[in-house]
Amino acid sequence: MSPKDYPIIKALWRLVAGIAVGVPLLGAPLADAAERDSLTIGVSTYPPTINPLIDLTVAKSYVLGMVNRPLTAYDAGWQPICVLCTALPTLENGKAALEERDGKPGIAVTFTLLPDAKWGDGTPVTTRDVQFTWEIGRNPKSGAANAEMYRRITAITVVDDKTFTLHIDRVSFDYNAVPLQLVPAHLERARFEDPAQYRSRTLYETEPVNPGLYAGPRRQRSRRSMPASTTSSTSRACSTRTST
Repeated sequence: MSPKDYPIIKALWRLVAGIAVGVPLLGAPLADAAERDSLTIGVSTYPPTINPLIDLTVAKSYVLGMVNRPLTAYDAGWQPICVLCTALPTLENGKAALEERDGKPGIAVTFTLLPDAKWGDGTPVTTRDVQFTWEIGRNPKSGAANAEMYRRITAITVVDDKTFTLHIDRVSFDYNAVPLQLVPAHLERARFEDPAQYRSRTLYETEPVNPGLYAGPRRQRSRRSMPASTTSSTSRACSTRTST
């Protein structure tokens, strides 16, 4: 993208319905009712792309934080929590299990996507999106950033439309912190036919205000920790109810 695409970004911000709030600037006079209905935010850099898998920049992360949600994230206490999943897998609750693949130690972690999670065009978020995102991330021609995270995931076992298991090639303290930013397979699959051209052909570049590219925002209604007997000192399970 380039500065000539500024109207696109303005339109993208309009997708963040319900988040914008009226907050007057310090020292600024009170605005009228119409002005208080919107919040204008300035950033010092222009995001090179809105595709969540390509070019990790602060500006892009800021925008996507309002229109998308990762599989997991860290809470204010730096504990991993579910965002797009129903429960954080741990060794204690049985949703994570040590395993060996090709004679090497690893771990299998099982997630279930939120049952009501949908893309902005109404298409359900499913394991097809998880599998497709992983395919893009692992392909060296796709231009995806953070390729190491995708390479650590050696395989994905799909259980059904909402549940899947990631097979990770090592055991680490943050095994259940998987900040996957999904992309919609129903829209992007055709754009990925030639991985080397994906960066320029992705709809995030050619049609960035398509609602089907985004699975948020979501307002978290409640969060509860699992009983102490099912959590480890570094992991906290949570469940969420969301509205779109």
